[in-house]
Amino acid sequence: MNLESALSAVFSKRPNGCEGTPSTPEGKFLALVLCWITEEKGPELPDKKSLYASAHISSHLGARAYQELLRCQWIQARRFEPTVSREGRARRHIDVIRHVLVGSQDQIYGRGEQEQLKGLSVKNRLLLVSLLDRAEFSGKVGPISIGDLAQMTGLGANQIKVQLQKLKELGLVSGVVPGATGGAVFGKVKSYIYLNFLHMYWCDFFFDLSAVCLDASLWQRIMKDESESLYRLMGDSSLDELVRRPELGSYFRNAMLMLISDILSLHWHDLRLNNAVSILQMGRGVILKFLKAQVPASNVDILLTVVASIASQIQTLLCKNDKGLMTRIGLENWHFCVLPQFGVHPQSMVVLTNCPHFPNRLDVNWLRTCSHDFWIMSGLMTSPDDAPLKLRSRRPGVV
Repeated sequence: MNLESALSAVFSKRPNGCEGTPSTPEGKFLALVLCWITEEKGPELPDKKSLYASAHISSHLGARAYQELLRCQWIQARRFEPTVSREGRARRHIDVIRHVLVGSQDQIYGRGEQEQLKGLSVKNRLLLVSLLDRAEFSGKVGPISIGDLAQMTGLGANQIKVQLQKLKELGLVSGVVPGATGGAVFGKVKSYIYLNFLHMYWCDFFFDLSAVCLDASLWQRIMKDESESLYRLMGDSSLDELVRRPELGSYFRNAMLMLISDILSLHWHDLRLNNAVSILQMGRGVILKFLKAQVPASNVDILLTVVASIASQIQTLLCKNDKGLMTRIGLENWHFCVLPQFGVHPQSMVVLTNCPHFPNRLDVNWLRTCSHDFWIMSGLMTSPDDAPLKLRSRRPGVV
């Protein structure tokens, strides 16, 4: 048995209480921890006190989790014997998952002075693992719904929302672009969640990732272009719907930014040389995939022209201090991810990348010296004030 197979079994979307699999959050969490321990030391279980200490959970919660694994027969005669398929897809962030499950909880972070990140509960860590299991290089997870996460983790929908808010306040989740239902333009759409891989809790695993912060005024240009392009695409009815339902505007903007990220990553040279053919070919399929309504192909091309123009502006700003960068960057394949704007407070436009050539990029060594407010202002975190009152924590956030 390997951890890939165990993750597939633990996070399978089965009804709670399904025979043969753990269904409670604590049972799922302990099962994942045991996968690591028994993979290294064999199926014989250590004593319970040592086991709970390895998992960084209390004896009370550990006992409940242990009973859950006995119930589904994943523990038999003090041996860990999970019922899993031998097949499991490769996980991109498997080492980070191990760190969250059984790594040291005494990580030190800095904001000019040393302080510890405290308060990561079993529920926090289980949700983090479920998100890491589906995260891209930049930390983007989605499309995924609250219901999906509830089925994967055994947590209730309201618990998922509370845990996400806690992770946002801690800075481990940069922000969430919520899904929506019933829109004539997009239909039923799921959420996108952005993990903050530049956070000191796990930054050692993402040493090649950095952020470039561009001027916040770019958001005004994008929102103007967004309204015009959506009008050309769908007409007056789409704009009326976006006015009534701002969450649809956030979803559309995020879809545009994901397309811009793909253009920067896959068509850097074409963008620099103003080669529209390959960009249009790639973009048409993407646009039609997230639109529910039928639209003329010519209208799609108009939207793609607007998106390519925004991508070109971002490319120019990324290389404004060294024009030779445009050519050098195109010689290799680099990844780019433009983060959406999280909340209503003014924020920079953040471009995450693994390209090391930008002189003004921010890496974790620099960010660890910055204040909580700077992380929010830079666009890497969500302000706690942007959360609904019922979800806000009374404790101050920590980065």
